[in-house]
Amino acid sequence: STCVLRELSVSPCENYIESLLTSCLFVLSFDRDEQKESNMRFRTPIPFGLLAVFFLVYSSCKNGGVDPPPDTNKADTTSHNFTWRIDTLGDGNGSSLNDIAIINDTLVYGVGEIYLKDSTGQFDPLPYNIARWNGSKWSVQRATVNYLGNSTTPPLEGIFAFSPTDIWLVGGFPIHGDGTTWTLYQLQDMGLGVSVSKAWGISSGSMYFVGRNGSIAFYNGSTWKRIDAGTSADFKDIWGQSNVQRILAVASSPAETKIVSLANQSVIESLFWPVALRSIWISTSSIAYLSGAGGVWKQRDSSWKLVEGLQDSIFSGAIRGNSDNDIVVNVGFLAHFNGKTWHRYSEIPSEFKFYSLAVNQSTIVAVGFTLSGGLFVDKAVVVIGRRIP
Repeated sequence: STCVLRELSVSPCENYIESLLTSCLFVLSFDRDEQKESNMRFRTPIPFGLLAVFFLVYSSCKNGGVDPPPDTNKADTTSHNFTWRIDTLGDGNGSSLNDIAIINDTLVYGVGEIYLKDSTGQFDPLPYNIARWNGSKWSVQRATVNYLGNSTTPPLEGIFAFSPTDIWLVGGFPIHGDGTTWTLYQLQDMGLGVSVSKAWGISSGSMYFVGRNGSIAFYNGSTWKRIDAGTSADFKDIWGQSNVQRILAVASSPAETKIVSLANQSVIESLFWPVALRSIWISTSSIAYLSGAGGVWKQRDSSWKLVEGLQDSIFSGAIRGNSDNDIVVNVGFLAHFNGKTWHRYSEIPSEFKFYSLAVNQSTIVAVGFTLSGGLFVDKAVVVIGRRIP
């Protein structure tokens, strides 16, 4: 059956109020468009009118809005124990990876912008936009496409893959390829007027793309359709579960944040959210998880409630998982939920900042960038976690 968004139940208790207020006043942004002007900046303070939301949040504490701890006698758990491999890619100059896709144990693709120096020690002005893992090492390559009769290597923001020869890249436009040859779809020239950055689908004949200024597009394998999102906020993420026909996307800007539900190539419902959001993931049991200002939220019993165990997180980024008892989230550090507790991987250096992550069975891959001097984007970084049997 088609999913329905339920009422918002945001009632975290006192130990969450301070982090929610702080994260709403200043949300740190690492969007690629903003990096072109500055490696790091703060968003505009949220209007004080929104502070009223937080008084409602605070007053609802008595109603038990924080998701209660699971029954430890019944909870099925997964292992927190992972070994980590860390690689940096590029020679600096603002190199970063924006998204990641695990195809299998010996094939992983990351996308972004990676700059290398030439034989004279100068940076090549044309970046590499793909990093490829073959099971033992990383290599970089360029996905080059034809745009208006010219060969171009676009900076990439998103990736979604079904197999080694069925891969979607996203960088303003959707790009489809087999790992070697790539085809760009010029949606703006088709009159759709969208600019997309993330993708999700059940096959290459049923793909959703979301992006800037409320952009949503659908591809059925032969034709493209623009979907009215009902918002001009930038979409940050999209995820779905085909077995339960549930697709959700999150859009967030200084003025507005929304969760939208998609079905039958249209938005069927939207829900206003009082704080900034960054990512969404849906488990095979159809439970949805949000991450953003204040931590991680879970849709439980028709309402959204804050998940315990991440009280020190001010702003959460990408969230992905295998199941409800095997979830990974970036909250300034990587953390894993095993069905009972959260575990922080403090062995990963704090100067590594992550844009995105992927989880596939016993493998975690997170991508982002390193900071130079604590302020400036330097090299791309990839960490691979393997669960210890």
